[in-house]
Amino acid sequence: MAKCKGAKVVEHNESHQIIEEFMLAANEAVAEQLTQQDILFLRRIHAAPSPIKLRDLTTFVRELGIQCDDLVSRFEIQRVLEQVAGRPEQQAVNYAVLRSMQKAV
Repeated sequence: MAKCKGAKVVEHNESHQIIEEFMLAANEAVAEQLTQQDILFLRRIHAAPSPIKLRDLTTFVRELGIQCDDLVSRFEIQRVLEQVAGRPEQQAVNYAVLRSMQKAV
């Protein structure tokens, strides 16, 4: 049986975000290239989040006192995540955002 020896919060700073953006861009470029060459390949697909979950997320974030537009746009979600970075609400908002997203298939 495995035992937990410790846990720590990992800070995802601007460099992490830049690396993530490059990884996404690389994945999209490879997918586009393979598609243009009619090469079949496996890919992960995330369904669009449910409107109900996004409405609940918007309500939750606003109840925390965080000003936001409806969280139907990934850009608005990203803006909220940046707004709460380093604040006591950060972990709760990050978790709520993850719970509102669909699983990849």
